Amino acid sequence: MGLFNSICAIITRALFVLVSLIGVWRVTSEKKDNTYWFLTFLFLPLVVEMIVTLKRQSGSDYKWFSPPILLFLISIIPSIWILELPHQTENVSDQPVEKSKY
Repeated sequence: MGLFNSICAIITRALFVLVSLIGVWRVTSEKKDNTYWFLTFLFLPLVVEMIVTLKRQSGSDYKWFSPPILLFLISIIPSIWILELPHQTENVSDQPVEKSKY
């Protein structure tokens, strides 16, 4: 059972890293700036957490809290935010400006 839990833990975190990597790749290609590849450093805590989980808990996750999900959100939210910023500024500039009565 420990081997199965370890394999599941590795696959889950690998998928989290893959989705986050696709997000960083999308930001890099959209902005045409290779400095956004530094966002991949946000994957390091997820990898460290995976190693700690595999060594200390034999691949079984925590009962009430999921650090991998928190670390996945920390790694993917900046990419989504950067991709959405131009859309938010477009929406603000499209709104008509009301003239003041005073």
